[in-house]
Amino acid sequence: MKDNETKDQTMLTEDALLVVNLSKALFSKDIDGVFRMLGRHMDKHRLKVSADVLKEYQLAARIENA
Repeated sequence: MKDNETKDQTMLTEDALLVVNLSKALFSKDIDGVFRMLGRHMDKHRLKVSADVLKEYQLAARIENA
């Protein structure tokens, strides 16, 4: 039981740190940084972005080809 509590607390701490860092990056308009942070988080938790969302970004011209 105690192991689950420690694991849950660690997850909450990691999530809180992610939120703080994302907020800082958003506030400073560091969009590339936001996506890098999200990407690392997604990789760690094996999350995926749907094709619909990617299509929406492409249609709205939100992706810059450098």
